[in-house]
Amino acid sequence: MFGTAEAVRIQQVLSRLAAHEMEALTQFRKLVHPHEPDSIVACWFLKGEKWDAAGAVQAYQKSLAWRSAERIDEIWRDPLPRELESSMDEFFAPRLCEGSDRKGRPIMYVPYGGIDLPTLAERGITQRHLIRRYIQEMEKLRLAIHASRDPLAGHLMIADVFGVNPVHFMRSWSFFAEVSTLGNENYPELLGCCCVVRAPPAGLWMLSRVKTLLSPDSASKIEMHSGPDATEALLMHMDAGKIPMEVTMAKVEAYAGAQSTRCCPACFVQPPPPPSPPPATSSAPDLDARVAEAMASIHANAYEIWQSLPSLDDISISCTMGRSRQSRVPTTVGQET
Repeated sequence: MFGTAEAVRIQQVLSRLAAHEMEALTQFRKLVHPHEPDSIVACWFLKGEKWDAAGAVQAYQKSLAWRSAERIDEIWRDPLPRELESSMDEFFAPRLCEGSDRKGRPIMYVPYGGIDLPTLAERGITQRHLIRRYIQEMEKLRLAIHASRDPLAGHLMIADVFGVNPVHFMRSWSFFAEVSTLGNENYPELLGCCCVVRAPPAGLWMLSRVKTLLSPDSASKIEMHSGPDATEALLMHMDAGKIPMEVTMAKVEAYAGAQSTRCCPACFVQPPPPPSPPPATSSAPDLDARVAEAMASIHANAYEIWQSLPSLDDISISCTMGRSRQSRVPTTVGQET
């Protein structure tokens, strides 16, 4: 149960709902009684279903079944071996940041650059391990949003994709797809804005693939920026002292063709024009010319190659998780009286 101060805060949030939204909330409570969640959680699912009470109840009950089957409330127990945890920290360490953005929303930093499933498998890290870790942070985030100034405003996610390339993305598609599906189905309407930073030239193509798994509303909340230093892009959302250090310390020499852009479904970052072939100085000028012609063709057709990659829209996703890492157990969001 909530204390008096918390109950007052929640009531203030509910007082900002429109009449039809309050009516949907009342109907939702009747349909799920006596297993109704607190009003904030109910509103998350209602917003995700455009305030359709019947649809929200179905989504909520499906999420409850998932939480029970995957033992989400026990996710803080049964830790992984310390060596495996250390390896995961090196490749995938999402975290809830301190403080909030300029709108008072919690901030979550998610680095995707180390995600390459075949490489991680060599270190004993499976997709199940990665998903379990991601859910641990999402559970912390859920509680932080619930306690924030406006729990219906969601959070700011900083998705750092420095180091991601089309090959790694394709080989790890099942991970990216499962993360997207998890958010849609079990953490609805927690996203206020997703700021994708340090994107590679193929970033917009990769984002277009991920958007096929998102609701139109969630997809509309994503913006993309490229360049090795994300400071300028993130200053629009937060104070300089709250920007994660990782996105300001990239190796510029490892990043080619950087430019800043807002993402647009019809816009792609074009590859640089092919270099002019060097003058033939070899004793075999015909061979040099053929090599130069082949290299020029590769550069010229890079964009077409990205576009010709197979569609992944029809791949079915199932949420599977493994053992969890040990972490501090947060306070569980309670039930309203």
